Amino acid sequence: MTAEERSVSVEAPISINSSSKLDGISGVQEDNQSSIDVDVWVGVCPGDDRSRELELAPVPFHPHWLQYPPLSPEMHYLLGSVLVLLGTTGILGNGLVLFVFTRFRRLRGPASSFIVNLAVADISNSFLHSMAAVSSFRRAWVFGRTGCILYACGVGYFGLLSIVTLSAIAVERYMVITAKPLSGNW
Repeated sequence: MTAEERSVSVEAPISINSSSKLDGISGVQEDNQSSIDVDVWVGVCPGDDRSRELELAPVPFHPHWLQYPPLSPEMHYLLGSVLVLLGTTGILGNGLVLFVFTRFRRLRGPASSFIVNLAVADISNSFLHSMAAVSSFRRAWVFGRTGCILYACGVGYFGLLSIVTLSAIAVERYMVITAKPLSGNW
């Protein structure tokens, strides 16, 4: 794709074709393509000097979401405030956990490594949510395509890491409480 194909003027609408997994099922949809004209750009801030030439962003969406009105500015600010509150609490709380586990030697052990792992995953997730908070206050994603990929991969990875760590903690607690004779020197 050339640079001319990727950049469009502000006035030009984007024509996007979309199909659904439900296409072909009787009573759901007769044709398998729906075309919608919509303006979609990434990284645009109010008062941006690049407002005449913007890079087209391949943002996948389904026509279903176009039936809802956009969020009001108050909702963006509310969401940003909630993300700041959760992020700050997550950073402070998990930072305290990491401080306590590194400060006191008797807390270090094989079972405690799960708690440290969970705290590292959660504090990393909290740092990444600052990207969403900033974008919510600006009412548009401001980190571009690379930031979007970094945010999605990071939140997904650290979220799954938290789930796996919580599962490992559950198995370890099960072994300590109920299966102690089977575990030997656990």
